[in-house]
Amino acid sequence: NGGSQLSGNGTILMQRASSPGLSSGTSEDDPQSGVELTYNRELGRNNTFRWGLEAGFNFMNVNLADSHPITGSASLLTDAFPLLVSEGLMPPAGYQGRKNSPGVVIGVTPQSSTESAIPEIVGGSRKLDADIYGLRLGPYLEIPLSSRFSVGFSGGLSLAEINSDFQFTETIHAGSVTLPSTQGSGSHNDLLVGGYVEGNISCALNHSTGVFAGVQFQDLGQYVQSVNGRDAVLDLSKSVFVTLGISYSF
Repeated sequence: NGGSQLSGNGTILMQRASSPGLSSGTSEDDPQSGVELTYNRELGRNNTFRWGLEAGFNFMNVNLADSHPITGSASLLTDAFPLLVSEGLMPPAGYQGRKNSPGVVIGVTPQSSTESAIPEIVGGSRKLDADIYGLRLGPYLEIPLSSRFSVGFSGGLSLAEINSDFQFTETIHAGSVTLPSTQGSGSHNDLLVGGYVEGNISCALNHSTGVFAGVQFQDLGQYVQSVNGRDAVLDLSKSVFVTLGISYSF
């Protein structure tokens, strides 16, 4: 290609760059909103406790996007191949070979190889849009504190059906080389299985209506969608939900 590839009069330098892969980082602190409908079936009670089964259905949309440049380090491998010149002189840069004679022949085995680190910058944008349909089922225990207030605890099986769309565009700059822009998009769905625990406090407003607030922890593992070698990872292994709502007894 260029004269800079020639080293002396008998060697040509070939280079290739490789990257271990870069991450755009995490958005673990971004709050997301959703809705949940819960049904409690009381199975028994005594003077101290009430217990039963709880089932809940919830929905949440997660929309994550970023366009900040990703920086890192790539590895540049430089191989020096010997040149066999039939005429004894190396032609100038731009030489494209001949039809009827060998001309310049490049050896198949490099005389030497060197590896160095070069800066890598990935520009572009990434977007993940996921609909999460959740279902949970487990026992609950309610402890009355007074005629109006009570605390409750529950835990059990948690399921989540996730439907997502992931798209990206990127341009890679490795050292002084800029690679052609690439892009991709796709849809994916998967079912995650895990568990949950929850604690809440409720206040009865009248015989049938009340309000409540609670905190719920879920572990559903990780959801991964891959498009053209790029991964979007939704980590649901440490999900914390704050719930506020209205209850109705019948």
